Amino acid sequence: IVLLQTLVGLIFGYFMMDLKGDFFELWMGMFLLGIVSSSVAVLLGCIASDVKMAVELLPIAFVPQFLFSGFFVHIEQIPSFIRWAQYLCTIKYSLNIMMLTEFEEDTPDNNALLEANDVEKSEKWFYILLLFVLLATFRLIAVISLKKLAKKIHDS
Repeated sequence: IVLLQTLVGLIFGYFMMDLKGDFFELWMGMFLLGIVSSSVAVLLGCIASDVKMAVELLPIAFVPQFLFSGFFVHIEQIPSFIRWAQYLCTIKYSLNIMMLTEFEEDTPDNNALLEANDVEKSEKWFYILLLFVLLATFRLIAVISLKKLAKKIHDS
């Protein structure tokens, strides 16, 4: 489902915004963001005691993503003692992948944009790997949480 949702969204956005980057790479960047974000939602659903609590946890998990992605607020403006949270934000890596795809041409403007957003051209595959690591980590923690919950329910 995520694959189709991201495809439909990108088909409209790609032509409306006149994007120049490789369509497939942009699609895969959006798809990775979608599946990792769904993993976060699955994890929250597994650790929440009921549906109401899971819904209440969603903003706590997703709103900081925008703050720590570095897109709306430069990471240097965030207090140093909480900057570490940027490395857990899936939007940061997906945006980096999509910026590298869209602005891959070596021009002064593109290079300035990438530099201003702390995006390293040589680390595209590293960003992809990090998204897969976060995907696996969130899913693993969700499975462990479900096993504990099942044991707790079975034992009582």
